[in-house]
Amino acid sequence: MEAEVRVEWQPEGLYVPIIGYIDICQPEKNRFLEMKTKAPRQGAVKKDGTRGWVKAPTPKEPEWSHVQQCAVYHKATGLQPNLCYISDHTVTIFTPDNCEKLQEQAIEFAAEQMRQKAIKRQNLLKISTDPSALASILEADFDHPFYWKHQFADEAKVLFSSQ
Repeated sequence: MEAEVRVEWQPEGLYVPIIGYIDICQPEKNRFLEMKTKAPRQGAVKKDGTRGWVKAPTPKEPEWSHVQQCAVYHKATGLQPNLCYISDHTVTIFTPDNCEKLQEQAIEFAAEQMRQKAIKRQNLLKISTDPSALASILEADFDHPFYWKHQFADEAKVLFSSQ
């Protein structure tokens, strides 16, 4: 078993591979496990001015973006995808045996979506590598919890707001 395993998938038509990091890789068991946490959130303000915490439920089915991530990892390794959601009070594990979205047909569909998304980004870079030019024709979704929590977020917000 290995943790944080770097993988690459280079689908047809893509000049640069899609890179990812598998949380737990078990090639000896022909599977990998991708883990997602669901943190509690602060509740509403009570009459006395205090705030409590609301437990975060684990989902009844995987989020599609997580299935797409698993599809890339499956294509890169050939290993069976397993997806685990962990909260402060429960754990839910999805496998191809209990979840249609992790079965071969859905994984192939998700992988093709990821390939098409990467091709579109590649084509944008063929148009221009100038960030201002690209910001003038694209929309930024700054609400995404992962993609905009890094050192370039403030710079990107300035770039997109000046267009």
